[in-house]
Amino acid sequence: MMHKSTALSQLDDAIEASELLMSVVPIRFITIGGMLAVSLFGNRSTTKDIDFLLDPSVDAVNEYHAEINKVIRGVARMSGFSNNWMNDELRIFIGGAKRLNLFLQSVKQGVIAYKGRNLTIYAGRLDFALERKLRRLNEKLGRPRELDFSDAATLVH
Repeated sequence: MMHKSTALSQLDDAIEASELLMSVVPIRFITIGGMLAVSLFGNRSTTKDIDFLLDPSVDAVNEYHAEINKVIRGVARMSGFSNNWMNDELRIFIGGAKRLNLFLQSVKQGVIAYKGRNLTIYAGRLDFALERKLRRLNEKLGRPRELDFSDAATLVH
């Protein structure tokens, strides 16, 4: 488990140290899941990871994508986090055109989960976040479901 503001401020600093990424700041992500529970709703104090989608215009350039992953891994090493403390596994569930639409709609929604000097993380569309939580509750993963129940209930309210 991590304290999100410390990890994200370290990521913000790491982005600032990257000449390549400074050419496209602010770096924008959208997130769903645990980060929303921690940052927006306060129904828990920590999350084991941050699920994100990178701004598709930045993600489309291989050099930027690779550099983002490099700075995320660097923060993980420096802080003792797992390598996937911040991950884009969400991409698996959302195809290319849908990914762009979800990103743009989420930014337009205007709910900011974190804002630093070089990094802005928007809440993913809240109806989409609820849908993902409900799908997770329906999966048989052998993992504790209490957090997912709490997150889903909070999203409904």
